[in-house]
Formats: sequence, C-alpha cells, structure tokens
Amino acid sequence: MRESREKILKKEIELPINEKEREILKKLETENPKEAFLIKSEKVLGKPFNVFLVNLDSGISGIFKPGRGELNRKEKAVYLLSKFLFPQLSLVPPTEIREMEIKIKISGVEETIKEKGSFQLWIPEAQVFSKEKFKGKIPNNIENQLFYLWVLDYIIAHKDRRGNILIDENKSQIYAIDNEESFFERPLEINPEILDKKLPPELLKDLEDFLSERKDEFKKIIEKEELLDQREISAFLQRVEKIVKILKENQGVIPKENAKDLEKIYPKRVQKTLSDF
Repeated sequence: MRESREKILKKEIELPINEKEREILKKLETENPKEAFLIKSEKVLGKPFNVFLVNLDSGISGIFKPGRGELNRKEKAVYLLSKFLFPQLSLVPPTEIREMEIKIKISGVEETIKEKGSFQLWIPEAQVFSKEKFKGKIPNNIENQLFYLWVLDYIIAHKDRRGNILIDENKSQIYAIDNEESFFERPLEINPEILDKKLPPELLKDLEDFLSERKDEFKKIIEKEELLDQREISAFLQRVEKIVKILKENQGVIPKENAKDLEKIYPKRVQKTLSDF
C-alpha cells in the first residue's frame, strides 16, 4: 500500500552528506549573523537584486541572496540534486534557505534588512576558474570534476555557467555557484566539452544508482520543501534517463550526433507526470 502524501511529508529524509557538511548546513540555517557586507548589485532575469556576504557567529560565512522567491528555491534544489546525483563530490557549496535580519550600510546609510533568501557557504580560498591558468593541460582530477559539472548543468538546464565556477587549487576542488538560473522552460544546449569524450565510468554508475536507489528520496525532499514543480522534476528526470541511455549505448561517450536529442527535453515538451516515474 502506498503511503499517504501527508505521511511522506512528515518523514525526516536523510541527505547523502557527511557529518562535516551536515554541521555546516545546520550553521547556515540557524546561526545568527555577526556582520554583513553588500558585495554587489545585479540583475537576474531582468530584475535588480542585492548580494551580501554574511559572517556568522561561529566564523563561517555565506553568500546571502534575499527576496528572490522561486530563484532562491532553485538555488537550493541544485545543491540537493548535486548531492543525490553525485554523493562523493562537492560540486555545489552547501546551500540553505532561511530568513535573516542583517544591518548593512548602503550608500552611507545604515539599513536593516529582514528577508528570506538562499544562503550558500562562502569558500574564501576559491578563485574564479580559468583554463588559461593550466596552460592548456588541465589535471585529470580537475577535468573529471568538470565532466561531472557539465553533465549536472545539462540535467538542471542551467542557463549560463560562464564565470560561475570557482576552484580551490590547494584542494584541487571546483565549485559551481550562482545556480538559480536553472530548471527553465527553454531549449537546452549541452556543453560541447563532454561530446565525443570518454567520461569517467563512475559518472554513469552514479546516474544509474540515482535512478534506482536515490530518486524517490530526492523527490520527497523536493516536494516537502516545495523547491520545484512537477513539470520541472519530470523534465530533469527524463534528462537523466536519456543521458544514461546514450552513455550505455555508446560505452560511456556522448556522440555529437546525439546532442540534439538531449537538447529537446525541457518542461514545455514534457508529457509525463511525476507519478510516471
């Protein structure tokens, strides 16, 4: 007998993260802000927003993006999906959604801002990633992380990665930031960097394991926190299934001639409903 929706939503869902990351999430969600700084004003989808660096009582810091509604929810959805798809990696910094009251000086005037928004761990050691730094030869471990990221970007239908990749060179770790422009109704473009190349075999196994073992838990937490709608979930699940099929048929390679098939799957064209998966 299937569980009722009410029982499912009441259940605590275990995230596939280690204790250190679990502790960071708790701090991001609950700790009081110690000080805050306006770091930039930007336009996202044509609307103006402020971005703040907030230091918490324990000493860790995060990037706070208040008042973006659906975009804040998508930012957290990308973090959660990155962990459910690729549990052994840290492609996206820990991200929470919370209400926060901060005092900030804007144009010399002190203001109090109390809003809800996404709050993502700040990685102070990380710099903007650039291929040029490696003089044409990217180390294998970094290149493999990029393969995972390009696949993640396809699955989440990310709009424009460009400079939104950081790298901590000491840890040989890359991070995808500014992920709110994801899961949109638009034609996709799969990154040509992963076409006609042998992708890590663990990548395919992770995607297969997600579909067979972790998909249902992810759907439950997304429904519980109301981060995505059913069409968005249905579309990204179809993208996972499609990329798994192509990788299995082509010995871990996505041929260029298959790119157009992959790019057709986005919410406007989705026929399946959530119950079909």
